[in-house]
Amino acid sequence: MPTVATQTQVQIRRSVGYLLGAVYAGTTTSAGTVTTTVDSTLKGGADEHRGKWVHPTSGGNSGSTKQATAFTAASGTITHDAFSTAMANSVTFDLFDEDLPPARIDDFINRAVRDATGRVLIDATDRTVHTST
Repeated sequence: MPTVATQTQVQIRRSVGYLLGAVYAGTTTSAGTVTTTVDSTLKGGADEHRGKWVHPTSGGNSGSTKQATAFTAASGTITHDAFSTAMANSVTFDLFDEDLPPARIDDFINRAVRDATGRVLIDATDRTVHTST
């Protein structure tokens, strides 16, 4: 029986981002607001992350995406368009490069799944043994 590797779309999206050198996976180190995400471990100069895409993978804003409008290096604060709820502490998020928004990666993944549908091996062999009595 063939073994099928399973990954969530979040894991595949992050893997694509890693392979392209276009994603940072972070965790908030303190609570922010609806327009700020704080990760004191995030490195970079002033506004280095401006234009990038903040995509929470846990918490109340999970699955939403907002574009960064500023970055304050001293505190690791990303300012972005407003999420529906404030960013809490310990929320995991991905920060994607400006030219590779998560929606574009999701489109690539969905196209690949559609293209592969019906083309992959499905082991439908009947392996039962029939005997006559």
